[in-house]
Amino acid sequence: GNANQLDEDIKRELTLYLGVMFGIEKSAAALRVFTTNMSKQVLTRTSRRALSKTALYSITKKMGEIIGVKVTKAGFAKGVSKAVPIVGGVISGGTSYVSMNHMGHRLSEVLRESIFYTEADYNKDYKNICNEVVDVEFN
Repeated sequence: GNANQLDEDIKRELTLYLGVMFGIEKSAAALRVFTTNMSKQVLTRTSRRALSKTALYSITKKMGEIIGVKVTKAGFAKGVSKAVPIVGGVISGGTSYVSMNHMGHRLSEVLRESIFYTEADYNKDYKNICNEVVDVEFN
């Protein structure tokens, strides 16, 4: 019922946030659309749920590619850090700080852009989101 729908809505929003943090432009466009007051009025033409379901597939696919590359690098770093745990901890902590700091700035910037969001911005982002959207059914 409502709890399951809430969980799905939260998953979609988190996917968008992570997509922005990983630098996926379609996620940034979708987040700007969803976080503005103007989008509430303009999105009456298209349901928010349908838009997020179709965009979610392509965003998730891109995130998987990015995470796959990072996991491979992390696996290599983990193997090296077993020899020298202290150095491994410093490297891991430093890498996490740098990447999360950068990713947090990306998310903050996209959210800041949505403050002065115009209808022209909306149309550009909406076109970007729908440009390569794959229509999938979620069960």
